[in-house]
Amino acid sequence: MKRIALIPAYMPDDKLITIVRQLYEAGFEIIIVNDGSSDDCIKVFEESSRYAKVLCHEKNQGKGKALKTGLKFINSVYEAPYTIVTVDADGQHRIEDVIRVAQASEQNRSCLILGSRKMEGKVPFKSLAGNAITRFVYRLSTGISVYDTQTGLRAFSDKLIPRLIEIDGSRYEYEMNMLTALPREGVEIKEVWISTVYIDDNKSSHFNAVKDSFLIYREILKFSASSFVSFIVDYCLFCLLSALGLSLVFANVTARIFSGTINYTINKRKVFKSRSGAASALKYALLAAFIIICNTLILEMLTGMNMPYYTAKILTEIVLFALSYLIQRRFIFTKGRNHSMKKNLWPVVSAILLTTFTIYITLDTFVISKGYDTNATEINTAMFADIESPSGTSEAETVLLTDESSESEATANTSGDSADASDSTTTKHRKGSGRQHSSSAKTSGTSDDTSATSAVTASAGEYSGENTVSTDDYTITLSDYYQNGTKIYVADVTLSSARYLKTAFADDTYGKNVTATTSSIAEDNDAVLAINGDYYGVQESGYVIRNGVVYRSTANGSDVLCIYADGTMEVVNDAEYTAEELVSMGVWQAFTFGPALIENSEVAVDTNTEVDRAKTSNPRTAIGVIDANHFVFVVSDGRTDESEGLSLYELANFMKDLGVTTAYNLDGGGSSTMYFNGYVINNPTSGGSIKERSVSDIVYI
Repeated sequence: MKRIALIPAYMPDDKLITIVRQLYEAGFEIIIVNDGSSDDCIKVFEESSRYAKVLCHEKNQGKGKALKTGLKFINSVYEAPYTIVTVDADGQHRIEDVIRVAQASEQNRSCLILGSRKMEGKVPFKSLAGNAITRFVYRLSTGISVYDTQTGLRAFSDKLIPRLIEIDGSRYEYEMNMLTALPREGVEIKEVWISTVYIDDNKSSHFNAVKDSFLIYREILKFSASSFVSFIVDYCLFCLLSALGLSLVFANVTARIFSGTINYTINKRKVFKSRSGAASALKYALLAAFIIICNTLILEMLTGMNMPYYTAKILTEIVLFALSYLIQRRFIFTKGRNHSMKKNLWPVVSAILLTTFTIYITLDTFVISKGYDTNATEINTAMFADIESPSGTSEAETVLLTDESSESEATANTSGDSADASDSTTTKHRKGSGRQHSSSAKTSGTSDDTSATSAVTASAGEYSGENTVSTDDYTITLSDYYQNGTKIYVADVTLSSARYLKTAFADDTYGKNVTATTSSIAEDNDAVLAINGDYYGVQESGYVIRNGVVYRSTANGSDVLCIYADGTMEVVNDAEYTAEELVSMGVWQAFTFGPALIENSEVAVDTNTEVDRAKTSNPRTAIGVIDANHFVFVVSDGRTDESEGLSLYELANFMKDLGVTTAYNLDGGGSSTMYFNGYVINNPTSGGSIKERSVSDIVYI
């Protein structure tokens, strides 16, 4: 069988003459393409022409263009069958290796044969590093293992010439494009080990490290850009649907379908330039369904491990990126590409714009704090006017509710003796203005004005003090249980008035990404007992009513826990009432998380009920009422060796056994924290360790 050596040459020296003479003596027919070399090389080409046919480019057009010029000439002149071997002009391919590669091609006519160097001996660092990086990227992007992706010694049969002529690329990227394009056509790549030869540290190479590296990776980067564009669309739509209060599964599946359609279109038309039609669409649909299932399972697994679901979404997409990329290249877009389609930059421009947008969304979601009300300490006591006797307001209550005014002025405003008392119903609670209470206060004694020492630094699981705190205003009794393989902490709270069941925001600021640990917020507000709230800051909608004040009045179709000024609780849907109407009805606190656990003394959930972003066994936080002004705060451990965690159904039944008539689920998982008398009582888990997660708000006594 005829053997043809094709040599692209730019500014060669006498080594070209040597390799041409050796090839001629070995029986090869030789085609040299002078790729715009200067007149200094005329003698080299003239001497070489004694053994070879020399084709010329007037100007340098690149190695890929020179190879394609030679292939077109060979295809038009020679009759099949024959074998072509591409050989570099710098003399770094030994004649015996050229012959071995040609022989391998003759035995495997449907394959592309690479003469691969083992990179042994003295190899220039840039060549060693460049080959290693390209090898890694190539395998990652195609799933094919090729040791020497940059070798210029390659052999193939005449059958591959038409396809090789059509492959994009005019410089060094052409050889990489050859490796990515041919496998999609079903062409197998085989390697033959050859000697590693670098003459003068490869100084004769005309490879431009920056420009040509970019061109080599461009084919791979196009797919990466396409996948990134689709990811940004997917992520932004997912965030939007989640922010609207839709379930995680619905938001994820909807976003995936929409972004998948975009990904398929871009990959088919711009990346792979495939002419395949219905077959590729069907295969892509099957892949998309598989990816959606994997995406949802991984997403739920990560969120179930206490990872914020926006972060979990990004990590999930990274995990599935390589899998999707590999399958698309190897099994979906395997047919010929549409070469009439003109290139344009819109995918790149779109990627840049959407990258900028997603950076902003990411920062806005996780980093940038927005304080919508930086002094959110207002307390609306108007709703207590008809419930409590004005003359029954104690001095202790006055100190708790007043701001910078003097104690005597506050007493006058709340004693009922002043004609203006009814107008002083909206006040401020000052950070650190409440009294600290000793855990040894007597249950039968009067209000104890003796302050305890400063709150002990919160330390999970170390509390060993008194389990009861009592004043004229409230009695709190702490108990713990072990049920369903989980330790559960219960604070039984009896109040003289619901005004002592209060809420506070992190840093006294209502906003987004404003967080602090439950214990630190509790200490800042002199809380005796506190649990985490509903983490309102993770949502953009849902009622937020705290201490009788409306902070957010945007409904999201959720069930809202309402704690009334008369000390009762009720769960209503936000479609029934506006936030302002709820306040006018006497709602003192309102939370949007859910679901309702108990209503009318009956369990309101079943074994299949779970919060959208939760799994069945989790740390939990809930609040319930037994009768007016008799509440229970419940927090469970979970995600530890000692405590598995509770399902909502298990939590509801536990609270029913406590005699609760209405109960509601607050934010759980890593947020679940109970603080009592200066200590964190439970074992909160965050990021796989026992520590508190920062939250937006707390409920406290």
